[in-house]
Amino acid sequence: MNKINYNKIRNILILRPGKIGDIIISSFVFTAIKKLNPEIKIYLITLQKNKDILRVNPDIDEIYFIKQNIIALVKLLPLKFRKKFDLLIDLNDNPSNTSALLLKFFDAQFKLGFNFDKQKKYLTHSIEQLNKESTHLVERYAHLLKESGLEINDEIIKPVIYLDKKIEEKIVNELSQLKKNYKLIGLNISSGAPIRKYSVENWIKLISSLINKHKELKILILFDSEDIKSAEQILNFFQNNLVIKTKCDTFQSFAATIKNVDLLITPDTSAVHVCSALQVPVIALYPNTRWSIVSFAPYKTIHKTIISETEEIKDIPTEKIQSAFEEIIKELRWK
Repeated sequence: MNKINYNKIRNILILRPGKIGDIIISSFVFTAIKKLNPEIKIYLITLQKNKDILRVNPDIDEIYFIKQNIIALVKLLPLKFRKKFDLLIDLNDNPSNTSALLLKFFDAQFKLGFNFDKQKKYLTHSIEQLNKESTHLVERYAHLLKESGLEINDEIIKPVIYLDKKIEEKIVNELSQLKKNYKLIGLNISSGAPIRKYSVENWIKLISSLINKHKELKILILFDSEDIKSAEQILNFFQNNLVIKTKCDTFQSFAATIKNVDLLITPDTSAVHVCSALQVPVIALYPNTRWSIVSFAPYKTIHKTIISETEEIKDIPTEKIQSAFEEIIKELRWK
């Protein structure tokens, strides 16, 4: 297989119809291409739910938001007839009917992706995927690009997120006084799947053990709209200013809040990827599924990972999290 000469590429269409966490992990791809040649135009097709996280990304020239169904092709017709691409990159890390459909739908001189049976017949450059049980997803994306001929500086191989400056400044102002006097511990109680839920009772037990031993802490509760009741239960139990509810009504405000905590504890991998991108220390909670732990682990940031003995995070004892907290604050030299 001949390598792609990226110096001759002028426009690239990238397919990444994944979740928010997938976008954060894969965004270094856009950065790597722009560093090679800022004049290359990058077009991205992704899901509507990623709009907030991508709206301030300077590395993407045009974004097309779709839903995962056949109707999406109608929305993409103007792009198909307006532009013939030099290169199409499929960043789907799994066999995908959606990717296969889009690869067939769009014309491009070169088409690059992993060699899954559903997609490879549409590819000019089909790359063997690295083992999922031994490599992080960000490393698999780097392998895809390097094998195709793109030179990448290893320093930029990590999750990437750009923050809205106005939202970031607002969060900084809101938390600045607290940060002068306390260490801020973020507890993200929300997660994208039922197996990643940690019970209210366990969160309360964990918070109690942390604030009883460490008087220098303020606990910030982060949550999405589905977990308002759980957040209120936690706050009502403590009824003091040691535990604070944070208003994260968008993913941008959620990420900006994470950037301003001293440590995050989370069962949700999208929050883990924010920590990796922004170099925030994190204690990450995982169900006992090895491929998920390896693929979506914290990357290039100080961290501790705690793995449940079952396929549900709720079975992790709070004592394990407390122990990991003590270990990580020693590493951070808080005392």
